[in-house]
Amino acid sequence: VIGLASRSFTVKEGPVNGMDLRRADEAFITSSDKEIMPVVQVGDLKIGNGRVGAKTKFLMGEFKNFVSSYYGKY
Repeated sequence: VIGLASRSFTVKEGPVNGMDLRRADEAFITSSDKEIMPVVQVGDLKIGNGRVGAKTKFLMGEFKNFVSSYYGKY
């Protein structure tokens, strides 16, 4: 996911704290079984406008295309 994201966006790795979440326009988590899962709220804190953002949607599509190129449509 980092490789895919770095093709289109500036990527920074590191721990995330509450202030980072308050400043974020978009957020997602990723794992083997969750793929790319948008995060729109953490507790009472809404991330950005509380909806899945355009960059996250774009990256979800890129990931799906990447996986499909190796394993076929899923």
